[in-house]
Amino acid sequence: MPITISGSTGIAGVDGSAATPAVQGTDANTGVVFPAADTVSISTGGSERMRVDSSGNVGIGTTNPTSGKLVISGSSVTTSQGIRLVGDTADARFICESATLGAGIIGTFSNHSQLIYTNSTERARIDSSGRFTTPFQPRFSGYRTDAAPNWAGSSAATTFAANNAYINVGNCYNTSTGVFTCPVAGNYRISFGALMGNVGWAMLYYFKNGVVSASLAHGNANGYALWFTVGYEVIVSCAANDTLAAAFNTNGGGGYLYNSQYNYLVIELVG
Repeated sequence: MPITISGSTGIAGVDGSAATPAVQGTDANTGVVFPAADTVSISTGGSERMRVDSSGNVGIGTTNPTSGKLVISGSSVTTSQGIRLVGDTADARFICESATLGAGIIGTFSNHSQLIYTNSTERARIDSSGRFTTPFQPRFSGYRTDAAPNWAGSSAATTFAANNAYINVGNCYNTSTGVFTCPVAGNYRISFGALMGNVGWAMLYYFKNGVVSASLAHGNANGYALWFTVGYEVIVSCAANDTLAAAFNTNGGGGYLYNSQYNYLVIELVG
């Protein structure tokens, strides 16, 4: 096929291939190829790397970019694949907007999960059914046991130290001191409940940075040595490195908090 050089059309007449591009420099297997009608591609090292098809769709790592305006494909997931935004002097930002839908869409259109990574580690996931999981969300759940069957209270607010942990994500809770240190600013949920006994009344509180709150739960046995349950749940706004702790007291120090599964404490970041 002859090569035509024209001042109006440029160079024409050769389509080339990935191994031997139509337009090339001194490297014979790297250049521009015209693999089909109204289609152009770029090859390096004798392999096609990028293609713009007749609909204007761009494909990288694929020769059939029909599923989107920009399709990036790879045989395995590595940190070198996909789209990487790097800001040298400012934050790197990915902005997704829609003029017709009124919202940007980020996700998958196949039966696969959407993952969010930071520092090369999965931090959050939305599975294909829409369930949202945050495996690294700071949270603690546990209870207290002692050598004796009950834990004697005090007439002053006493820190409740849950010395057994069901979970302690981020190790924010100290099971010896009963103090939860907030790793980031946000709203934290405290849920505390206990079975109390041999007491006229009992009150439950929480400490924030060592300052006790108003009473959040009050149980009263009306002068009888009875067992009764008390509990509360509250959302507290905290700054990074603020401390939280559950607390309780009993009248005159004569009451008890029953051990093991009869008490519980949950502290977690909720937003």
